[in-house]
Amino acid sequence: MDEISESALPFPHRAGNLLAIHYFVVWEKHDGKTEQHLSWARKLYKYMTPYVSKNPRATYLNFRDLDIGINEDDGGTTSTCDNVQQPSIWGPKYFKNNFEKLIKGAFWACDNKLGTHGVHEFSEERGPEYVWRLLAGKERGRKRTSMERSAGELAHCCWALTRASGDVHMLGLKSTLNLDGSGHYRTTLERSRGHVEEYGCEWGLAASEFNFILYLLSTSINNQRLLFPSTPKPFAVITPTHVSHIQTTVYCAKKHGVQIRIRSGGHDYEGLSIVSYTPVPYVVIDLKNLSSISIDVESKTAWAQTGATLGELYYRIAEKSETLAFPAGDCHTVGLGGQIGGGGYGYLTRKYGLAADNAIDVEFIDVEGRILNRKSMGEDLFWAIRGGGASSFGIVTAWKLRLVDVPAK
Repeated sequence: MDEISESALPFPHRAGNLLAIHYFVVWEKHDGKTEQHLSWARKLYKYMTPYVSKNPRATYLNFRDLDIGINEDDGGTTSTCDNVQQPSIWGPKYFKNNFEKLIKGAFWACDNKLGTHGVHEFSEERGPEYVWRLLAGKERGRKRTSMERSAGELAHCCWALTRASGDVHMLGLKSTLNLDGSGHYRTTLERSRGHVEEYGCEWGLAASEFNFILYLLSTSINNQRLLFPSTPKPFAVITPTHVSHIQTTVYCAKKHGVQIRIRSGGHDYEGLSIVSYTPVPYVVIDLKNLSSISIDVESKTAWAQTGATLGELYYRIAEKSETLAFPAGDCHTVGLGGQIGGGGYGYLTRKYGLAADNAIDVEFIDVEGRILNRKSMGEDLFWAIRGGGASSFGIVTAWKLRLVDVPAK
């Protein structure tokens, strides 16, 4: 931690995140080990607290912020523009202030001084930014505008290398079909290694830098099924800050025949929160801004909006009580909405049941845009949305949860 500058670019993570620590500690006997481990954890939390963003968000497997892309109403599924205005529609929503640093010229030191490799020289160490800048310098010898460099070359190299694709348009940036001798797609990592070695050898990159680049690339291809050029892209991503914004989206979508995908935490491996394979155009409602949590210790209940993560819920409960908990999963970045909508297994399941079993009321928007609760929707629908995939029936904006006692052992 001491080696990471506070001003370091959190690439490729979301705004405010340099890293995440997820750990487990197991011990058998109470021979001083318990207090030792807990003391260590408390010291870590105390040390890290000043560095933690007030709005922490994790980078999820299936929702890579700058890979959203955009559809054009031209009979095709992709855009052919190559300007920075398109990614800037979505970038600030997820990278916040870091978007300017990440895309619009931060990888180049100035506009006038070209280095020997056709990209701007700079004094920083050869970190990931340096590597991407080298890869972006294919058109050496011509001084390009900062807009051309940022939108055209940098983004092309960063994203085209990470797509298992042929003839890809991502944010208007095109990559070509790449087949091996048998006619099969070369894997993303194989193709990446070829590009990295080609430019790296030409510019004298060390072998360790090859490995570092490939590591960065491999971390972004966790779910190959969603990385093909045929993968549809949403026409829009809506990030509501109020429930009324969701109602308006539902009205508009119904009027114009547009489907809706709901994203709570983005952990679904099928990509249901970001992809639609029907011919109907669709939009994504990302609930990340609806994440308020209210704990009532006396009644042992909580109201939590579905954009909150399990980690945020557990943290708020712990702030209010040392003896209460909520029986759900252990991964702190899973969205609460998706967890309960899918059932919700966890370490306390055998004693208290699934997370869905402990959801006792709901705030729900149906296809007509009406706001319903458990009483107004009826028990059949309330039963269905707890484990049957809540977004199959409407949009859950908040759950009322039954909190449980932390077991003595």
